[in-house]
This record gives sequence, structure tokens and C-alpha cells, in this order.
Amino acid sequence: MLYLIEGRPLKAAISFACVAPLVGNFVTGVKCAKGIQKASTAAKIMETCRAVQKLGNTADIVASSIEAAQKDTTCKTVGDRVKCAAGNMLKSFAMGAAISASAVVLKKAAKKALPVLSTTARKIAEKIGKRFGKSAGKGGRKTDFYVTPSGKVVPATGYRYMDSKYAEQTMSSMSAPGSYFEFEKFDSASAAQDAFQISPEWSDCRLRGEFDTLQVIDDMYVPKAYGDKGPGLEPFTRCYPEYGKEGAKQYIFKGTIKFKKVKLIGD
Repeated sequence: MLYLIEGRPLKAAISFACVAPLVGNFVTGVKCAKGIQKASTAAKIMETCRAVQKLGNTADIVASSIEAAQKDTTCKTVGDRVKCAAGNMLKSFAMGAAISASAVVLKKAAKKALPVLSTTARKIAEKIGKRFGKSAGKGGRKTDFYVTPSGKVVPATGYRYMDSKYAEQTMSSMSAPGSYFEFEKFDSASAAQDAFQISPEWSDCRLRGEFDTLQVIDDMYVPKAYGDKGPGLEPFTRCYPEYGKEGAKQYIFKGTIKFKKVKLIGD
């Protein structure tokens, strides 16, 4: 259906109204292309291209508004149709502004809510871990794994292999300063040294501390190579092949570790 002005179709007028923004869009696009060649910084290029995007959105809104007015049977006269088209455009722009405002509000709300949700999830995990730990051995289930804040799944039990000269004080306090730890249990000190490439001069590895990894899960990290000095990371032992085979998974925790069990193991 075409609108009539003094018996003439309004096709040319509608075409101009729809095409004009698109022509402007094309012109701005050419400017954007030239800007890519001439701009000295990425910021200028992005600014120009954002203008193209906005103009493209405006063209879509104008075309859609005219199309809707064209189909609206209540808009009988040319004046009515112009008003309908203008009204549709205003609604579209208002809706776009409302959506943008809502997005900003939601983003701010999410930013405030995430730390609270994270803390709540951590407290729930601690309660579940304690409950399962107490029920283990009494028909209840034992926690086998935890999830780190970054989403990695790690065993619930970790082991720290220490020099036996610290046995008395460690067994008395059931704690020790944190350092390298792992998830593999060895009953032989030499096996631990071989797996984690530990020189006998550094530690005899005869003192094994067993602990719940929930206490270290927030601050444990993958060490850098060569004694956490770098360069590069060393998630699996590899830097000291003269002291053992490579491939054992390892982490570091710098705080104090509280042990469930401490035991002297054989050579």
C-alpha cells in the first residue's frame, strides 16, 4: 500500500527517508576507512567506527518506524503517518536509552553482588567440608575434592614433605610454615625426593604432614621455575633432573599449614 499526496504515490518520499541515513552511513564508513589509514592512534579509529555503528542503528530505527507507520491502518492522512512514524522513532530511541541505562545498573549491581556470592559460596563449602570430615569413618561420606576460586578441581588432601629435624616441634604444634606441597602420598622419603626433585642437602623428606587443602585453596599458586624465582612457571617438576624424575604436580602456599596427621616415614 502506498501513501498518496495529491494523487501521487509517496514512494519517493519514503525511499528518501529510508535511504538518506544509509547514504550517511556509507559516507561515514568511507571516512572510517580513510581514518584507518590516517589516524595515528587506535582510539581515533575506534571513535570513528563507533559513529558508523550508531548511525547504522539510527538508520534501522528510522526505516522500521516508517514501515510500521505504513502498516498502521489508524494513520490515514499524511500528517497522521508522519506523526506515527515520529512516535515510533521516539519509542525506539527511548527503549534503547532505557536498555542502556538498565545495563549500566545491572552491571553495577552484579559487581557488588559477586564478592558477596563468592564469600557465601566459600562459607557453604567450608561447612560442607567440616561436616563431611566429621562424618568420615562413621558411615558418612568423605570430601575428596575442592574447587578453587579459578574453577580448578583439586584433591581435598595435601601432603607436605619436610626435614626430620623439625619433627618434634611440628608434631607438637601440628603445624608448619607453608612452602611447596603436593597431592601424592609417599611412604618412602627417597620416593618423595625423586618425585619432587629434592636434593638430600635441602631436605631428607622423612617428615610427612597430611592436611585438608580447604585451608590453602584461596592462596595456593603454581610456583615459578627454579625455586619460585623464574623465569616461567613450573606446575610439574622439571628443573632439577639431577635430583629425580620430572612430572610431579606441585603448588606453593606461603601461610601456616595445620596438619591432620604428622608422621616420620622410612628412607
